[in-house]
Amino acid sequence: MQATVVRPQMRQEETDAIADLHTHSRQAAYRGLYGDAYLDGELQSVSRAIWRARFSDFDPAADLILTAVENGAVVGLAYASFRLKPEIGALLDNLHVAPELKGQGLGTRLLAAVAR
Repeated sequence: MQATVVRPQMRQEETDAIADLHTHSRQAAYRGLYGDAYLDGELQSVSRAIWRARFSDFDPAADLILTAVENGAVVGLAYASFRLKPEIGALLDNLHVAPELKGQGLGTRLLAAVAR
């Protein structure tokens, strides 16, 4: 598996792959906490809109997006920013791993990469 620092100018399909991992992770984590109609319907378009906005406003001096890629697929992501809560410094806003890969240390490795 390869960790990648995401560049600010991403193709829409790359941005959508990140959003889709975010969606898949939240579907697994929030099942039973949110309604199935939202998780299985609206959530994907919400995630894609969020990630497209993040990339349109991306500032490489203040934002960090890391992905973990395996066999060409995004299987992990971390997003941190100094702009979200400037009063506290950097904020890790997202740390997601494909549900089928949880428990293998990928989230820990992404978090360590963000800290570096």
